[in-house]
Amino acid sequence: MIWLWLMGCSMLGGGEAGPSCELTLDGLEGSTWVMLQAQPDQTERKNPQARVRFEGSGDDLVAKYTVMSVSDVYEYPCSIQENEEGDQELFCAEEQRIVDWCQAILVADELCTKKVLRKMGAEGTDEELNAKIIEAKTIVNKYRDTPQWNQFKLNNNSLANKLQGRLYVGIDERKCRLSVGDFYWTIFNGRAKEDTNPVGQNPFVRGDDNLMFEHCTDGDFMATLPSAELPEDLSKYQRPPSLPKDKPTFYTYLRPEATQKAEEGCTYSFDTYANWLPDKKGIEVKPGEDGALTWQTDFTWTSANVHPFNAKNNVGIMTMVRWKECGGKKEKVDTVCNMTVVK
Repeated sequence: MIWLWLMGCSMLGGGEAGPSCELTLDGLEGSTWVMLQAQPDQTERKNPQARVRFEGSGDDLVAKYTVMSVSDVYEYPCSIQENEEGDQELFCAEEQRIVDWCQAILVADELCTKKVLRKMGAEGTDEELNAKIIEAKTIVNKYRDTPQWNQFKLNNNSLANKLQGRLYVGIDERKCRLSVGDFYWTIFNGRAKEDTNPVGQNPFVRGDDNLMFEHCTDGDFMATLPSAELPEDLSKYQRPPSLPKDKPTFYTYLRPEATQKAEEGCTYSFDTYANWLPDKKGIEVKPGEDGALTWQTDFTWTSANVHPFNAKNNVGIMTMVRWKECGGKKEKVDTVCNMTVVK
């Protein structure tokens, strides 16, 4: 009986400990994480729409973060700090835009001084802060007592005026994953205020390292066509409200003709991503007889690759990264994208 009792104690926890979590805040470089989102049926699913990748190391660690956007990617420099509970956390925040801070203070009829700015956490030398204050005052005085003043004041004194994105990253050792707090900081009525961004406080788990972290710079000129044939009159093109499943969609970049001419001695190519995952890479774009470039790719959306954007709609997000190579030097032209409902 004693032997059975001792054996039972061992089985209940007196034996060897289970594997510990080896995840550390100073070991995140090169890793990709996606939000684990709670569902109405009480399950959880990975949502790559909210994703973060840590690049660099030590004092040069940077978080590339999407803030739940379908097309935007922001870069937050990171550092390890101690939170109010005395625990270590990774704090990542956008670079300080001191001129914007000062504008928000001034339009609330408050004084913008070095002392006020430093109390809010502003960094920089006295000379640098003085220069920012002068620049902000010049901008504010340009609008004061003009018909645009009320709109300018509203733009700079609003809870929607997000002056700095902030991430607070901790480790959930019990489940060996990240706990991420997504916040923004602003100045409203002359006072600093922090509030949550769309992600709020959520767990993040390891994601596919191939996920895209390219900031879309143009979402207006990517057409969705039913065939490779271009419209005769591009000015009359209208984007369809939805795309069909299981049929190819021809994504075509329709910038004005003047920007589509090939330069002599240069070659052109593109990479594409479908819902942030790699699709095609290094596709050469050859100029036509008139020297015009046609940036076009096709993709077929299915039930397996659409993104559940909300409770009602699935979407397809196509991203094209355009490249130009002249004299052996390759450089990115831009990143263009399109998001459309898929039915």
